[in-house]
Amino acid sequence: MAHEAYYRALKADDEFQQELTRVYGKRAGDMRYRPDLWKDSRIKAAAKKKHEADAALHREWEKRRESNPGPRRHSAKWDRCVKDVKRKGSAVSPYAVCTSRVGNPSPRRGPWPRGKVPPHLRKFLFK
Repeated sequence: MAHEAYYRALKADDEFQQELTRVYGKRAGDMRYRPDLWKDSRIKAAAKKKHEADAALHREWEKRRESNPGPRRHSAKWDRCVKDVKRKGSAVSPYAVCTSRVGNPSPRRGPWPRGKVPPHLRKFLFK
């Protein structure tokens, strides 16, 4: 499970930081990103363990993302609109035209419902 991989990666990171602190003291934060200066074999072993745990966590996240790609960004109506505008061969961007006609499909949209811009704003947004 992803949460187990996350906790393993977190634990490996803590162990790595403890080894750095044990050897370098207050300079541990600086030394964390300087693997060319690590002399202690326990630091190298902890860094390798941390890298492996991070890679396992990344693989788990990728597996999860592939199994659940999430919702489609654009509606079928928006896709048909793009196809129609492209077929007409207009010089205007079909994506901009369809976004203004159908509405912005992204979750970050205005406070009004998709495709229903208030009349007092329409003259400013769509000239």
